[in-house]
Amino acid sequence: MTLPSDDLSDDINADLPEPPATGEAPLTVRLYEIDPDLSALCREIETRIAEGNISSRATCCDIDVHLVQEFADHPAMKGHAAYASQPAVHVRPQQSGERPLVLVNGPVFAGQTAVAQRAILAHEIAHGVRAVAGPSLPLLQEEFEVDCLACQWGFDKELLASRAEDYGREYVETLRRLIAAKNAVAAWGNQYQIRKIVTTRQIT
Repeated sequence: MTLPSDDLSDDINADLPEPPATGEAPLTVRLYEIDPDLSALCREIETRIAEGNISSRATCCDIDVHLVQEFADHPAMKGHAAYASQPAVHVRPQQSGERPLVLVNGPVFAGQTAVAQRAILAHEIAHGVRAVAGPSLPLLQEEFEVDCLACQWGFDKELLASRAEDYGREYVETLRRLIAAKNAVAAWGNQYQIRKIVTTRQIT
């Protein structure tokens, strides 16, 4: 569904709340791309994730990013023909020690705008981080979680615009509420820790 541009302009352009500091180690993501055509985009995403200063259960996450021209023929796509037209997919590690893998569908991905490409890759990389941080979630919950994470990394403008076109206004509004709620919980936890430290010092 494509909504009129003026219908969502305020939502898309409005800044999301700045994610509060949690006191934990920030997430570092390192992307290992084979094709140099993806290098500039991968470095941009790494930088923006680092600047986002978002904490995660996985403080360091290495992810392989492969550009594939014959997408449907890739071994990881066996049995997943329904995903052959997707611009990119995340392949969850099957064995201990394996890195998450993002497969980029060369012909389809190349047909996307630069804004859409950033949103697509950030979303799939967020899947990779989630795979390292913990078990998979039910499909819809997983999609909301990784979209929320990508937005917190600073890809909110690209991703919200893409979701507005693909999924509609209701999805975007739900996603924004989820991000705001996560930031509020993190802020509360941060303030709780500060009060706990102050109280402990006063007692001693």
